[in-house]
Amino acid sequence: MKKIVLLILTLLSITIYSQQTSQKWTDVNYVGDGQVYHNCDIYLPQAVKESYPVVIYIYGSAWQSNNSKTSDMSTVGAALLTAGYAVVSINHRSSSDAKWPAQINDVKAAIRFVKANSAKYKFDTCFVAMSGSSSGGHLSGIAGVTRNVKSFTVGSTTMNIEGTLGTNTAFSSSVDAVCDWFGPKYLLQMDICGNTTTHGAADSPGSAILGCAIKVCTDNAAMLEPKTYIDKTDPPFLIFHGTSDNVVPYCASVNLNNDLKAAGVQSEYVEIPGGGHYSNVHTATNFAKMVSFLNAAREAKCNGIPKNISLSITSPTINTSFEAPANIEIAATATTTVGTITKVQFFNGTTLLGEDVTAPYTYSWSNVSVGTQSICVKATNSNNETAQTCLEIKVSQAQAAYNGKVHTIPGKIEFEHYDVGGNNVAYLDNAADNTGGAEFRLDEDVDIEDCTDAGTGYNIGYATAGEWLEYTVNVAAAGEYELTFRAACNGTGRTVSLSSDGTTIASNIAIPNTTGWQVWEDVKTKVTLTAGKHILRLTIGTTDYVNLNYMSFASEAVAPTISIVTPEANSQFTTAQTIDITTIATATEATISSVTFSVAETLKNTDVTAPYSYSLSGFSAGIYTIEVEATDSNGSKATASVTISVINAPVSILLKKGWNLIGCPIEGSTDIAKALSSVWQYTETVKDLDSFWLKSNTIPALNSLMKLTWGEGYLIKVTSDCNLDWIVR
Repeated sequence: MKKIVLLILTLLSITIYSQQTSQKWTDVNYVGDGQVYHNCDIYLPQAVKESYPVVIYIYGSAWQSNNSKTSDMSTVGAALLTAGYAVVSINHRSSSDAKWPAQINDVKAAIRFVKANSAKYKFDTCFVAMSGSSSGGHLSGIAGVTRNVKSFTVGSTTMNIEGTLGTNTAFSSSVDAVCDWFGPKYLLQMDICGNTTTHGAADSPGSAILGCAIKVCTDNAAMLEPKTYIDKTDPPFLIFHGTSDNVVPYCASVNLNNDLKAAGVQSEYVEIPGGGHYSNVHTATNFAKMVSFLNAAREAKCNGIPKNISLSITSPTINTSFEAPANIEIAATATTTVGTITKVQFFNGTTLLGEDVTAPYTYSWSNVSVGTQSICVKATNSNNETAQTCLEIKVSQAQAAYNGKVHTIPGKIEFEHYDVGGNNVAYLDNAADNTGGAEFRLDEDVDIEDCTDAGTGYNIGYATAGEWLEYTVNVAAAGEYELTFRAACNGTGRTVSLSSDGTTIASNIAIPNTTGWQVWEDVKTKVTLTAGKHILRLTIGTTDYVNLNYMSFASEAVAPTISIVTPEANSQFTTAQTIDITTIATATEATISSVTFSVAETLKNTDVTAPYSYSLSGFSAGIYTIEVEATDSNGSKATASVTISVINAPVSILLKKGWNLIGCPIEGSTDIAKALSSVWQYTETVKDLDSFWLKSNTIPALNSLMKLTWGEGYLIKVTSDCNLDWIVR
C-alpha cells in the first residue's frame, strides 16, 4: 500500500509540475561522481525568459534520506515556479551515508554547480536563494549563515564546511536569501517548548548525523547549529513555524530569528497558530509570503540589473569542444540603455583573463588546458551597473586511443573504450553529460550503463539517431572478417553502420528486438578491411535507442591447432606433485603468437615461445580441467583441454626388514596388491588374526587374505627396509 500511495503522490507531483514548468532535467549529478545522493532535478518556469532567478530546495527527512528530491515539488516547488523562479531540488548524503559536515558540503557543491552552469540552464545567478523544510530548512539555514565560511573551529574541533566536491570549486557558494520552513536549530535546547522527540537522546536524528550523542559531543553539535556562524553579512531570512509542531519545537525558530536580528541580519519570523510539522504550514497564504520575501530580496540584491544592460557571448557557443592546447577567441556584445559601456571583462570562472573597453568586445585566450572551462563575461556601464553571463566549453586532448591502447583486429573492442578527444572529435553525443549511471568515464558525454551481459562490465546506452563513436584500430592483415555486434534493444527499426576512415564498410545493420535493454544477442555480418592503422566509426541509425556492449572481428583464415601432450586425460596426481603441461601448437597460414594455460577458466600463464609448456603445483584434492589456447598472428584461436584428478598426498610409513605392524587407512576394502603397491616387490607375508597371504604360494587360491580393510591391523613381512605409501595406484 505504501508503494501505491507513493506512486500516486509521485504521479500527482509530475502532473501538477508539468503545468508550471517549461523545461525539466532529472537526475543531473551536481558533483560528477554518479552517486544518487548527488543528483538534482532542475525545473524552469512555464513563462519563457532569457534567464530565471534560482531557488535551491532541500527536502526534509531528519537527515535520514539520500533520495527524496521530489518531495514538496507539487507544493513549495509549484509556488516558486508560478512566481517565475527556477527550482533546483537536490539530494544529499544521509546520516547513514556520512557524518556532518558531509551534508553541508553537498549543499555547497550544489550551489557552486548552479553558478557554474548558469548559461546551460538559463539561471540568473544574480539571485540564488535557499529553501527547505524540516531538516532541509536546517541545511538551507546553515548554507545562509556560512556564505563566507570555509572551515570553522569550536573548542578543539575543526570542520571543513565548504568542502571540495565537484569541479566547480572556483565558484562561490554564497546565497542571497533563505526561506526556512520549520527547520531544527538549537539542538542542545530543543526539548524546552514541547515535542514528542527527545532531540538530546543518543539515538536521536541529531546524534545520528553527528555520529555521537549531542550531549557528549557538544563541540560537534555546536557546528550543526546555525547560531554558531551568524554574523552581520548573512543574507535575509524568512522563517515559518507552527505552534503545534511536536517534532521540531517552534521556540527554536523564535530564538534564531532573535539571534539574527541581534547580529544585524534582516529576518522575519512567521508563526502559524496551530500549525504542525508540515500540516497547515505549507499553505497558499504562506507561499505568497515566501514569494513576496524572495522578490524583495532579489530586488534589493540585483536592483533590476541587468534591465539596463544587454549582454551575450557570441563566440564560442555553449558546449563547444576544443583540442588542447586550445586557442579560444571569446567575443561578446554589450549594450546599455543608460550611459555607455565602460568595459567588458572576461573570466575563467572567477579568474580574470582580461578586459576590452571598445566594441567589438573580444579576448584571445591561448594555451587553454584540458577540462571543462567556464567562460564568464561581465559588462559594466557608466552608471556602474553590471551584467554577467557564463557558458561552459570543453577542452580535450587530441584524438587518440583510449588509455593509449590501439585496438587490434582480429580482436574484441568494448564499445565504452571509444577514443579520447571529446564531443564532436572522438564521438558525437547529442546530450551533455554521461547520463547512463555507470561509474566510468564520467568526464565525457557518452552515456554508459552497468552491463549484466556475461562478463559484466559496461555498455553504451541511450544512443540516439546520428550519434557516433570512433575507435583507433590496427588491422593485422587485409581480408574479410566476421564482424559481431553484441546488442540489446527493446523495440524495432534500429540500425547501426560502421565506417573505416570515412568509407562505409557495413551499412544499416539491423538490430533485432531482443525484448529488453539487458537481453543480449549477437548480430553478425561480413566486412572487408585493409591492413594497418585506421579510425572506425560506429553510427546509430535513424531510430533512437540501442544498447551496445562490444564488437569483435574474427579472421576468416584457417585456425591454428593445439593439443596437450602431457598430462594425459584422467591422469591422477597427489597434492605433493608438480604437474608438467606440454603442448604442440601449429599454425597453417600464420605463426603462433602465444599459448595460454588456464585451470578452471583461471589464467595461470602465457608462453610466447616454443616449446609451449608450463608447470603447476599447489593443488588441493579435487577434479580439475586444464585448458590451453593458442592464438596465431591473424588473431585466430584454438583450444584444447584435459581433466585430471588430484588426491591427498599418501601417508608414508617406514617399514623395517622383517615383521612390521600396520593399520589400513584406505576407506572400504582394497585389493591387497593395490593397497601395498608401493612395497609389493618387497612383500613376503601379510596376515591378520584369521587369514594370511604368502608370496611363496604358487596357487593363489591357497591365500585366504586377498583384501585389506579400513581400520584393521595387519602384520607384514618385507625383505628390505622400504617406505609404504598408502595410495591406490
